[in-house]
Formats: sequence, structure tokens, C-alpha cells
Amino acid sequence: MSIRAVYLIKNSLFSVLQVIVASVSFAFIYYEIVSNLGKTQLGVWSVITAIPMAAAVFGSGVSGCILRYIPIYVSKDDSKAFNEILWSGVVFNFLLGIIALGFGYAFSVPILHFLFGVKSLPVFYVIFFRVALTTFLINFVSSVLLNALDGLLLTHVKNQILIVGSLVISVVVFFFLKPFGLISLFYAQLLQSIITILLTIYKLTSCRIFNIKFFCINSKYLKIFLTFGQGFHLISFSVLLFEPVTKFFLARYFNLETVGIYEFVNKFILQIRTLIVNTVQIIIPVVTKDNAEGNSNYLNVYYVSQRAAMLISSSLFSTAICYGLTLIKFYDSGHIKVYFYMIVPLSIAYLLNILASTAYSMFLGLGKLKPIIISHLLSTSLNFIIFKVASNFLSDAFMILPVATSVAISSVYLSWQFKKQMKIISIATFADLKTYTICFITILAISILTLLNLNGFVLVFIAVLHTILLLYSLLINNFITRIFKKFSLMF
Repeated sequence: MSIRAVYLIKNSLFSVLQVIVASVSFAFIYYEIVSNLGKTQLGVWSVITAIPMAAAVFGSGVSGCILRYIPIYVSKDDSKAFNEILWSGVVFNFLLGIIALGFGYAFSVPILHFLFGVKSLPVFYVIFFRVALTTFLINFVSSVLLNALDGLLLTHVKNQILIVGSLVISVVVFFFLKPFGLISLFYAQLLQSIITILLTIYKLTSCRIFNIKFFCINSKYLKIFLTFGQGFHLISFSVLLFEPVTKFFLARYFNLETVGIYEFVNKFILQIRTLIVNTVQIIIPVVTKDNAEGNSNYLNVYYVSQRAAMLISSSLFSTAICYGLTLIKFYDSGHIKVYFYMIVPLSIAYLLNILASTAYSMFLGLGKLKPIIISHLLSTSLNFIIFKVASNFLSDAFMILPVATSVAISSVYLSWQFKKQMKIISIATFADLKTYTICFITILAISILTLLNLNGFVLVFIAVLHTILLLYSLLINNFITRIFKKFSLMF
């Protein structure tokens, strides 16, 4: 097996494992919050962390530049360039983060008033927000270091670190949430961020190409961050606004309990999306390296990644809808229609988003940011515009329509742009169409049964039947069997 195949399979495996652990961790945390504090407190946590988490997770334009250039320096074994861009990126993000932290501390109260849409708030909300801002600063710097691991083709190491972080926050929540309340969750996130950055630094310093004597701020890289990185800054700004805008309008037009339900459903769906997207994104440094060397093999990588993403995402989302609605029917049947109105539209929207993720990763690897920027700006602006225009017509059935519509349209645009520029022809085999048909029919059936409010055991039957038919269609699919054979060669 080639070195590239080993890299892709190994990192794919740990990407999947990391998302599974993170998903279980989030599910546990949400269960603990709802059980001990209630859905309203989940909504409070969701609103307060909306801006800090969005800003920290995506990072700044620096993170994108790091991922874009480090694979090139590694292929040339250029230790000086590697360390200079890394150190310049860390300092740049730290200083930018300090400015954001100061602004957040100074204007904590008006920011929270705006987010919650009320004139008075409990004083401890400000404390929560400032702890979240401190966590943001650490994660903001970590984003540079974690992307450096990706650039070094050490995505599996990055995911191992993130797994440790998920376990840490789960343990802290288990022991401290009930006696100390919501503040313990904010401090748990802070501890998680500290452990993550320390482990990342340790792993980077153990790499052969790392050399502290080359640590200096090079104006060349600062110029890159401010020129090529401008595109990433626009992307970061767009991502930063999306979730806070959504939660602001939901809190304004509905209530914090609805925001809490949205937080749970959205995180659940995003974990499925992340499971697949993280696996797809491991191709970015490979595409970057191939493109720098004048190798066009990355188009073959596109076809394989896209077909796998389509099969896996449709299978996972359809299964999640079936079992998600079934479990809600038994454990929170009073809110099942609210969950339904969120789960189905968001699942369809993020399915389209996943199908665009291969194009997204390829554009990043090739350094073509314009379509990505337009896609993000389209998503964020449409989300705001639709919420604003439809504000008088929003009901439980359509509360999530702005989010789903904006994500779907921006994703379709990105896929269309990639196929147009690269002259890509979509091909679906009969074996794949059987899987898609099963997914469509079962989603339609479970949706109708949910809206008719039928007995929960009928939903159980549909979910089990869906699982049997889906597994059969996948097991006889030669594409899936080839993937499993390649995985088995790793062990």
C-alpha cells in the first residue's frame, strides 16, 4: 500500500474516531444540562458561547494560510520557513485575540443585552461570557498549532489530542455540573482548551522539522496573512456571524427553551457533518502538495472522496432522522414536532453542505478562495435576510427555514462552481441509487408517521427496517467493500 493511501486511511480512521468521541461527549453534556438544569439553561449556555466558540473554532486567516503553505515547506524540508510561518502565525493570532478579548471584556454587558434581546440580565451571565472569552483566546492560538499538525500530515495526532479534550470536559461536567451549576461547564471548556494547547505544543516540538532557533516574526508571512489571508478573514467573519445571528433571532421570536432545543439538534446534526467533512478535509494538504509539484492526480481524489461522502452522508442522515425522531417520541413526545421541524430541514441542508465539502477542500488545497468566500457570505447574508423578511410569518413549522435555506443555497452554489471550473461530470452508479432510494423512502415514511402522531413502536419498526435495507445495500456495494478492504490492510 502506498504512503499516500496509508496517510489517508490512518487519518480518516482517527477523524471518525474523534468525531464519535466528541459526539458522545456533547450528548452526555447536553443530557446532564437538561437533566440537572433544564432546557432554558442549555439555551443560556448556547447564546453566551455563540460568538466566542464561532470565532475560536474557525480561527483567523492565519489558520488557512498555515494549512496552505506548511505542506509545501514540509515537502521541501524547509525547517526555517516552517518555523517562521508557525511563530508568525501564533504571534499574529495572539495579538488579534488580545484585542478581541479586550473589546469583549469592555462591552460584555451591551453584547449580552443584544444577544438575549432583553434590557436586564443576571450579573453572572457577564462572568460566564468573560470565561468564554478567555477560552476563545486560547483556542484562537490553538487553531494555528492544530492546523500546523494537519500541514505536517499528522491529522491523526491532532485528533488524538481533541479526543483527550472531549474526555476531559466530560469528566469535569460529570463531577461538577450538579453541585456548581452552569459556571462549571464554562470552566470545563477553559480547562479543555488549556490541555489541548499544551498537548499540541508538545507534539509539535517533537517533530524533526521543528527548530526553536528559527522562531522569529517574518514580515513576509505577516504580508501573506494580510493578503492571501484576506480571503480567510472574510470566511472567518462570515462564520463568526452565522450562529449568533441564528440564536439571536430564535431567542427574539421564540424563547430560550427553543434555543436550547435548536442547540441540541444543531450540534447533533453538525457532529454527523463533522464526521464526514473532517474525513474529506484530510485531502487538503495532499492536494496542496500535488498542485505545488505539478501533479494532477488530485482529480482522482475528488471522485473517490465525493462518492464516499454522498453514500456515507445520505446513510448517516437518514438513519439519524429515523432513530432521532423515534427516541424523541419516547422521551420528549410533547416537543416532537418542534424537533421534527428542526431535524429534517437541517439534515437536508447539511447533506447538501457535505456534498459541497469535497469541492470546498479542493478549492482550499488549490488556493482558490473566491468561490468559498462567496459561498460563506451568501450563507450568512441569506440567513439574516430571510430571518428579517420572514419574521412576521415564522412559526414552529418554519422557524429553521432561514438557516436551512441559506446553508442549502450556498452549498449548491459551491458545488456548481467547482464542477464548472474543473469540468466535473457527476456519475451515480445503480448500486448507489439503490441506497439513495432507501434513504429517501424511509425519511418520507418516518416524517409522515411523526406528523400523524402515530404510536412510537411504528417508528421503531420503520427505523429497524431502514437499518436492515440500508446495511444490505451498502454491503453489496463494490465501492464500499473496496474501502473496507483497504482499511483491513492497515491492521
